[in-house]
Amino acid sequence: MKAEANKKLVKDITIFVIAMLIGAVGFYFGVGKDIEMAGLDYLALLLPGAMLAGIPFGWRWLSKIFTACSFFAVIVKATLALILGWVAIPVVFISDIVNCAKAKA
Repeated sequence: MKAEANKKLVKDITIFVIAMLIGAVGFYFGVGKDIEMAGLDYLALLLPGAMLAGIPFGWRWLSKIFTACSFFAVIVKATLALILGWVAIPVVFISDIVNCAKAKA
């Protein structure tokens, strides 16, 4: 049980970091030069990266409710996952940490 809880926590952290990096790099190549001209530092790229990092977690929650069978449904589900991801990220991480603590006790 302890090993499974630790694996799930590491998996969720890895998914978050990879998705955040993909979002930050994608945002940089989209509007990165504008950020340099505005005088902002590169840490400003982490916000859109963190926004996009919520999609996998929101998608996981939404998959329990409905499945997307058409292109339109996939677009709707991705949009909802982006919005729901902001709530899902802290809940998933807190749940993983609590499960790790319970497994050790």
